[in-house]
Amino acid sequence: MKKYRARWDYERWRNGKKLREGSCWLTDDDHIGCPEDAAVGSLSETVNRIARMSLNEPRTVTGGIWVLESKRKSWIPIDDGME
Repeated sequence: MKKYRARWDYERWRNGKKLREGSCWLTDDDHIGCPEDAAVGSLSETVNRIARMSLNEPRTVTGGIWVLESKRKSWIPIDDGME
């Protein structure tokens, strides 16, 4: 079975200036953390984690984007075809 994890890419802005940008990964306990702590699971488990996190922490929707990654030889983002 394919394994997935969720990455949150964010940007911090203040007064029209970008302060910083970065990435965090969704963990088993519905928090965000480093890649080593990322929750890995099926596609439906990962999407459900993103949905719970989006409800509990709306800033993860308004202040960044969620990216699904799948495991092959290394972790790669899944292209949604929207770009």
